[in-house]
Amino acid sequence: MAKRENQGTQIALILLVMLSILLMITSYFFWSHAHAKTAEATELRSAIESANENRDGALTQNQQLKQMIGYPADQLLPAIETDFTADMQLIGQAFPEGDRNYRNLSKHMITVVQQKNANLVEASAKELELKQDLDRAQEEGKQRVAVAEQERDARTTELEEERAKFNTSRQRLQAELEKNNRSSQAKLSNLTRQNHEFQNQVGTLEQEVGNLNRLTKRLKQENEELLDETFEQPDGKIVHVNQALRLAYINLGRNHALRPKVSFRVYDADSIGLADVERKGSIEITRITDGDQAEARILDDDSVTNPIMAGDVIYSPIWQAGRRTTFALAGFMDIDGDGRSDREMVKNIISLNGGVVQAEITDKGKRTGDVTIHTRYLVLGEMPTENSGARGLAANSQITEIRNEAQQLGVALIDLDRLLDDMGYHGSARSVSLGRDARASDMNDREVPDPRPLERRFLPRREVTAPAF
Repeated sequence: MAKRENQGTQIALILLVMLSILLMITSYFFWSHAHAKTAEATELRSAIESANENRDGALTQNQQLKQMIGYPADQLLPAIETDFTADMQLIGQAFPEGDRNYRNLSKHMITVVQQKNANLVEASAKELELKQDLDRAQEEGKQRVAVAEQERDARTTELEEERAKFNTSRQRLQAELEKNNRSSQAKLSNLTRQNHEFQNQVGTLEQEVGNLNRLTKRLKQENEELLDETFEQPDGKIVHVNQALRLAYINLGRNHALRPKVSFRVYDADSIGLADVERKGSIEITRITDGDQAEARILDDDSVTNPIMAGDVIYSPIWQAGRRTTFALAGFMDIDGDGRSDREMVKNIISLNGGVVQAEITDKGKRTGDVTIHTRYLVLGEMPTENSGARGLAANSQITEIRNEAQQLGVALIDLDRLLDDMGYHGSARSVSLGRDARASDMNDREVPDPRPLERRFLPRREVTAPAF
């Protein structure tokens, strides 16, 4: 029994020792872990205290920086950044983006202020110099004024002397004038007698003037007859013809102030200077090709028996190179025979051919413009009839008056049909080609026109001088 009790005690003791050892080992591990954690906590506590100190220092510096740039300590950073961006955009454009800060800005402002101060000092020096120049100029002006006043006093004295001389001369001249008046009365009586003699001579001269007027009228009539005889100076000539396209090219262009729509009549070159010249056809300018050439379409010609060809001459009674021919219009003008006035069409035709209407008697009898020595043609339409009423009678009186003025000034009188014919105007009449391109259908319902009469050309108005008596 006792032996078993000793064994139980030994086992219990062994177990107790093992538990003690195990407890010591466990305690050591717990103590070692706790010691490491304590060291870490101490280190963390030191780091936190250092961070707090850095934070407090940074906050203090931040508040100091805010106060340095003019902001309160509690001002938020976004507001400061907004102000900074606005300030840099306003006055920091001269700096690169990386150098834009208040320190550089203040240095720049100080430099600018110093430069302004230097400029101000320089301006002050210049102002002082200008003030000194002004004082000198004023002093010189005073001296000049004193000299001018002395000269004025001298001129005043001279003026008084001249005035005295003038009064003496005036008295002498008045005496001479009275003497001359008495002499003039005698001369006036003599002139009255001579005037009576001159009146008698004027009567004789008026009779001679009447004779001269009759002679002038006769010479003017002869001159008008000469105007219709020949055309001596053609306006140009045809240099090339394309019969297939019905086109002709002339030696006039932009340099001669030519423009489209101007019409010319075509004559054979051998007919220059001859009377009763037959026209070969008409052309109308369609395009100005250059300075000395233009393209024209052939309006009418006898392309089979007598075609228009290179070398033929052209003439227009309206168009003249470098200047505009002036016209006057009078009478009722009906081109197409419909009984309505075509006056505006006549004006347009004249304008397209380079002419200008200088004066006219309207369809209502109202006169506009004046006939002068520069008017070349008076175009006459139909005279108002007795059934036209008071307005027609008034227009008839105005037409007669302007016609008399034109005859006195030597203006050529032509009728409307002749003007349109000389410009190659044929209204809306169709033209039928007789060449190889002719078609039988073109001849249907076409009236056969009367044979074209031989036509005469206009000459520029000639100056006729009456012989002296």
